[in-house]
Amino acid sequence: YIMMTLKVLEHFGIKYKWENNIISIDHQEYQGWDYHIEADWSSASYWYEMVALSDEAELRIKGLRRKSIQGDSVVADLYRFFGVNTEYQEDGIILTKTNYRPDNFGFDFSDYPDIAQTAAVTAAALKIPMQLNGLHTLRIKETDRIHALQNELKKIGVNANVSEEASIEINFTEGKAENENKIDSDIEFETYSDHRMAMAFAPLALIYPEIRIKDPSVIKKSYPDYWSDM
Repeated sequence: YIMMTLKVLEHFGIKYKWENNIISIDHQEYQGWDYHIEADWSSASYWYEMVALSDEAELRIKGLRRKSIQGDSVVADLYRFFGVNTEYQEDGIILTKTNYRPDNFGFDFSDYPDIAQTAAVTAAALKIPMQLNGLHTLRIKETDRIHALQNELKKIGVNANVSEEASIEINFTEGKAENENKIDSDIEFETYSDHRMAMAFAPLALIYPEIRIKDPSVIKKSYPDYWSDM
């Protein structure tokens, strides 16, 4: 977010210096130039998840572009591993489903922590073993997102093992899950007052149509039209 802010300042003619842990900005005058406000790649990640969990899909999202100042634009590369292809057009992107599926893979979320929950739920739903690294900031977000993921993924029979190095390993229970008899009709996901927990778990409705999301209004923090868009 710091780098995004500096990039916007730079667009309007403001120069800065960043040395070690110090950012210096002298008094300057803004230039009155037009600016294109990008659509939000973090919010787009939930649509990537929906495409990944669909049997087939062709989804158009306006306002996203390849050359983005947002770190979360990496979701386009990440979701190749979940079978989602991104085609860039002049006014946005087109997402389509592919048959690609890795046996397992890992990804470092140090610079992209806001899409870690989306990726974890996607990997769990598709039963793709995944190592999520660089999660040290997830414990101090709206909730302890690592703990929240562990708790909620258990409800679909998935273990999320946490290491001291701020990593989560997604794997799967052997044999019959304790809640297997409820998995199609009686899952209620807690959201922990966290908008991203609600939005990351909601696409599971494509697999488990009768799931429930508690406190759905938490999405208003970043994506107030999420439910109507779904």
